[in-house]
Amino acid sequence: MGLTIHYELTVPNKWSIETVREMLEALRQACLDMPVVEVSELREFKGDECKESKDDPFRWAKSQAQRILVSPWDASSIYFQSPHHAIMFSVKVAPGCEPMNLGICAFPSFVCPKRPVDANGRLAKPDWSLAVEAGSYHPAATKILKGFGRRWHLHRLPFSDTVNRTEKTLIWEEFYSVRVVEGRHFSHRRGSAPSWVMVELADRNKDHLRWRHKGSLQGAEALFTSPEFKADMERLVLGQEHRIPGQTGMWGSFCKTQYANQHGLPNFLRAHMTVCAILEKAQDLGFKVKVKDEGGFWTKRDVKALAEDVGKWDQMIASIFGAMKDAAPEGVLESPIQDRADFEHLEMKGRQAGYGVVAGKIADYLAKLELPKPEAE
Repeated sequence: MGLTIHYELTVPNKWSIETVREMLEALRQACLDMPVVEVSELREFKGDECKESKDDPFRWAKSQAQRILVSPWDASSIYFQSPHHAIMFSVKVAPGCEPMNLGICAFPSFVCPKRPVDANGRLAKPDWSLAVEAGSYHPAATKILKGFGRRWHLHRLPFSDTVNRTEKTLIWEEFYSVRVVEGRHFSHRRGSAPSWVMVELADRNKDHLRWRHKGSLQGAEALFTSPEFKADMERLVLGQEHRIPGQTGMWGSFCKTQYANQHGLPNFLRAHMTVCAILEKAQDLGFKVKVKDEGGFWTKRDVKALAEDVGKWDQMIASIFGAMKDAAPEGVLESPIQDRADFEHLEMKGRQAGYGVVAGKIADYLAKLELPKPEAE
């Protein structure tokens, strides 16, 4: 939690590997001329060397170098893939600031497996509701789900706990069913709407997804008992292997500058602005740079607004951490914010600013948790 600068570097297609090395070294030399604490050597790793290890000084850089992959058939399973070739260096920007890692990576293709079973060997419910509620984060999964609805002439229904009375069951499997259900009842005088066919798929987060068939009852039985429909439903339940292409010439990372403010506002401003200056230099050298600055400085260049923003973050972090610390056993939780001489003042200001509502909800949640009993001596 705290102000962070997220950034991506990519290289032009025309750059050779020799050019990449030269430009990264030029960027490293530029960092040496900036007001930073330390700049590492430029290092190159191949194969298993790219994987992080416990005592590796580049452990954090290698961890950030991994790309995060998600299969469209199983949006809740996340895979972390290490590159097979990486060139990188690290910058200690300022006291309290996270190291800023920079480099370029190449990744092989990756095959996401079918949905895994749990520790008991059972297949968990699928979670296609992620594609419904967070479609912008799962566009490929959303496309698959919409395509399923179009193929079988289905209209997805809103999430609901209401269960229609079943007149006839066409299919009943462990994770899905197709049923003829009663239409909505209007009144004793008006009676009920016509019966219709409902397709129901179990879901991990929302219990189920439901669709209404747009066609007639007469054609529904042959349609939904066909081998083609069964195969389509089983793909939604089991998923399928999905190959994600390899990538070359890219780097994605982030640098949290928030806790540089533990050493004073000037130190924070120096850290945050220096990270932006390094990314500007990367642009000047020809790297394609994409930045998401939670402090807004990358786009606004407003130092006063940045200083005010980090102060608000300090208050929020102090109030939330204070509530969590009070609710947890002594010594369980720690945070750099508690070392601030003005911690209690920040905590109070945070609660007055409205962050206390969130802090209170967190404290209530922690208070309800059953803590593990201490082991007998």
